[in-house]
Order: sequence, then structure tokens, then C-alpha cells
Amino acid sequence: MLTSYGMYVTYGLFMNPLAEEFGWSREAISGAYTLSSVIQGIVGILAGVWTDKLGARVVVTISGVLFGSGWVVGAAAVHSSPVVPQAA
Repeated sequence: MLTSYGMYVTYGLFMNPLAEEFGWSREAISGAYTLSSVIQGIVGILAGVWTDKLGARVVVTISGVLFGSGWVVGAAAVHSSPVVPQAA
């Protein structure tokens, strides 16, 4: 969890390298970060409800599996087209 949080709060450090590497605009990168923040807020509320109903062990296990799956999918998608829409 600390790794994911560290990556989340240091996102701004990677804005210029992402823009240079993939040719994405700063607006598109910031939009992706904003969307991530909104989703994290919504999922945080749901995770609290699910923790009350199912228990922390189940929720943390499911979260870990989803987090690891995201890394696998992300590694496979490195050479694919960007998902973030580019601003004109």
C-alpha cells in the first residue's frame, strides 16, 4: 500500500517525462490524474462500506489482487496506444 501511495503523490514528478516519452499533452496527463483522484475517492467510500460488511482481511486481499493485476495489465500495455485522449 505504501508503494501505491508513493506513486500516487509523486505523480507530478513524472509529468514532463510522460509528455516527452509518449507525446501526451500536460492537459491529458492532468486529466488522467484528476480522474484517478475522483475514482479513488469513490472507491474509498465503497471500501469502507465493504470493510464493515466483509471484514478488513477480505477487502485488503481483494485490493491486493486488483492492484497486482493492474501492474500486469500495465506492463503488457506499455507498447500499446495511449488510453488518455490527447487534447488538440
